[in-house]
Amino acid sequence: MRGQTAADQVFARDTRVYPIESRLVLQIPRPRALLADDHPGILRALRRTLSESCDIVGEVSSGDEVLEAVRTHAPQILVLDLSLPGVSGLDLCPLIREARPDTSIIVLTAFDDEDIRAEVLRLGASAMVLKNRLAVDLVACIYKVLAGDLQLTPSADS
Repeated sequence: MRGQTAADQVFARDTRVYPIESRLVLQIPRPRALLADDHPGILRALRRTLSESCDIVGEVSSGDEVLEAVRTHAPQILVLDLSLPGVSGLDLCPLIREARPDTSIIVLTAFDDEDIRAEVLRLGASAMVLKNRLAVDLVACIYKVLAGDLQLTPSADS
């Protein structure tokens, strides 16, 4: 077949259907994720969103539990609600950075505010994702953060 690569010809002969991305499979280990949110519905949504791509090592529902859970489970990623009861997500960021500098923090928030974005990054989080976009943005955000990129969910205006 003219103009096709050898890989295209192999896929053309194969009778199974493959998504285009399956032509190049990268072996990336599943990151260990700790989830921290006080709303059971959000925790369910996080589990559902991350179950295929991460190993969920624990869940907590208050700020008072987060630091101990981070020390106990040693996650690569902490998905942290900004507005937890007890110690807030903002107050936890520098404490987590000090206790486990290799844990990347992704802050979840319902607030699309530039000042909050700046403060989240200043306090040591690697990313911020809006709760209304978590199903769309969270998995990609995790892998970008693990690759060393700082990530912010596009604002609702974008």
